Amino acid sequence: GFHTGTGCVIENSVSAGNRQYGFFGTTLSKISGCVAMANTNDGIYVGPNSIATGNLSGDNGGHGISAGAGSRIEGNLASNNKGDGINVASDCFVLRNQTSGNTGAGISGGWGCRVESNHATSNIGSGVKAMPGSRANLFIGNTAVGNGTNYVTDPLANFGRITIGGDLGPNFLFSNPPANFDFTP
Repeated sequence: GFHTGTGCVIENSVSAGNRQYGFFGTTLSKISGCVAMANTNDGIYVGPNSIATGNLSGDNGGHGISAGAGSRIEGNLASNNKGDGINVASDCFVLRNQTSGNTGAGISGGWGCRVESNHATSNIGSGVKAMPGSRANLFIGNTAVGNGTNYVTDPLANFGRITIGGDLGPNFLFSNPPANFDFTP
């Protein structure tokens, strides 16, 4: 696979069938527009204060995408990984990603994270999950459909209202704009 030093950029590359990580970016790295598949460990890892955007990560032996503290994970697709689709440490921003068919959670966020506008479907574990004991985080505007458990909250985690139901009515956005949506089949 690809392994970078501090402050490196990897773009528009493919990493498949490696015995370790597909892409491993250390601190202040950016991995963008890449495909990671069938790697033994995580498909994509970015270290602290890094960016992973517009990637596809599937069929890996670990997490699809994992990130160190203070990273931004945006616009990725993580599917059919043996771990979580997306797993982030503290103080990360996880925005507009799609996860499906992962063995763990679709998205798992730690302390101080903002997890917003993601779509998690058919993950064997949970759809959207707050790490146990995490606090000072915010989970809003996510949708979860057909996961083992759609949302795993924690008493210390900050989740927007979770609205359950397949027919929300014509005015639901006016009364619940930051809600999380649970479409249990």
